[in-house]
Amino acid sequence: ASNAASVPRFRWATADDRVVLEQQAGPEVVRRRLEAGHRAATLWLEDKLIGTAWFAWDRYVDDETTTTIALSPNQCWLFGSWVDRNHRSQGHYKRMITSAYSELQSKGVSEILFAVDASNFMSQAAHQSLGAKRAGSLIGLRICGLPLYRVRHSSLQN
Repeated sequence: ASNAASVPRFRWATADDRVVLEQQAGPEVVRRRLEAGHRAATLWLEDKLIGTAWFAWDRYVDDETTTTIALSPNQCWLFGSWVDRNHRSQGHYKRMITSAYSELQSKGVSEILFAVDASNFMSQAAHQSLGAKRAGSLIGLRICGLPLYRVRHSSLQN
């Protein structure tokens, strides 16, 4: 294989990619995301999907917490990110997100917002390497199906 074939390619998912996305995230999850107008950034190594990151505009409703995030026109919400286990810690996630951000900027997006679980140190490190800044924290508890949360906002300083 040539060197060019071993470099992952970024592109936005199309309708032709639905089956592959469903294999990774599940048919019901992909259906809900597409119906909500979300788009998937994808990273391919030859013909194999090795990474996805989903983006929402206007608003995002978290499946697990039922929290609704209202977004301004210059913002999008990053969620549902995944990199194939065999391709982690090689800079592929950074390549995918920076490629997506370059295209999103041309559409007026200047901020990508997201949430990272406090115990997911790899994700925290990956986002810090992209220049992410902490905007706050959310502590949640679910009792008998009722979600209870405490939100703490940080003031961002440039």
